Amino acid sequence: KWKEFYRPLHLSKRLFVVPSWEEFRVPAGAKMISLDPGSAFGTGSHETTQVCAEAMDAFMTPGATVLDLGTGSGILAIGAALLGARSVKAIDISEHAVGVCRENVAKNGVADKITCEVGELRDDTGTYDLITANLIAEILVKLAPEFAAHLNKLGLLICSGIVTSKKDMVLKAFRKEGFKLFHEEEKNDWHVVVFSH
Repeated sequence: KWKEFYRPLHLSKRLFVVPSWEEFRVPAGAKMISLDPGSAFGTGSHETTQVCAEAMDAFMTPGATVLDLGTGSGILAIGAALLGARSVKAIDISEHAVGVCRENVAKNGVADKITCEVGELRDDTGTYDLITANLIAEILVKLAPEFAAHLNKLGLLICSGIVTSKKDMVLKAFRKEGFKLFHEEEKNDWHVVVFSH
């Protein structure tokens, strides 16, 4: 039934999300993410995903190494690969989400760039040019001390899933860990904050 309401979506400047069962031609210069979210979080329709994708589209440099923490359906990881990332690691604590992510990665022809794994930030030993973390404010605050060890020099951390009432709490936690606010945006009471370290 939900398929009736899932339509092509202009996710960011250069990214469109298109249901796998729809025929749709994206404009010249844009990239299409073909998606069958199943029951994993992340169709692209929520503001948290949109503001995160917009920041990634704006600030990711070609050839970047990327970590997508809490990947869900894999939408941001696939978007990063399509926008020119050299390699992407997609991590989620849900085995089901990682299974859905792998299917979507294969469907979009980017399996050579993206590794999907079950796990948490503390399980990972890599460092990255860009980290996307579309989680919730409380989890971001809890993870704040861990992020610095995973960010390359001049790297950026994109945090989303932050409702207005929790934004100051997130900013305070990350400033305490030496992060600097690089960019901030809001959409319908949901915020994305981009940090440098």
